[in-house]
Order: sequence, then C-alpha cells, then structure tokens
Amino acid sequence: MKEKFFITSTAYSVQPRKTAKKTVYDVVFRVITTRGETKQKKLSGFPSVAKAKQGHADFITANCT
Repeated sequence: MKEKFFITSTAYSVQPRKTAKKTVYDVVFRVITTRGETKQKKLSGFPSVAKAKQGHADFITANCT
C-alpha cells in the first residue's frame, strides 16, 4: 500500500537542472507522514516548468489527504 501524506503548506520550489543535452526541472516540497514526521520530497526530470507544476499537483492529488 502506498504511504499517504498530509500537506500543510502549498509552498514548493521549481529548480532548473542542466543535463548533458538539455535543461530539466525538479520540484521540491515538504509533506508530513501519517506518523507526524516531516519529509522533503523531490520530483525530478520534468521537461518544462509547467509540467513540473502539474507533476506537483498530481502528486498532491494522488498521495495527500
């Protein structure tokens, strides 16, 4: 079963990262586990800022209560 998280803030950061051939974007944000621990999550490798923002929204929708 997938671990569920709580989201307490809508803050997140989109960071560009250069690879050998192109620039990709990573999203960094914090969530709280069901045990009360704060964890930093990183979703990486998005081709654009818009896709990175959508990836963050999809993760929150699927994994957070």
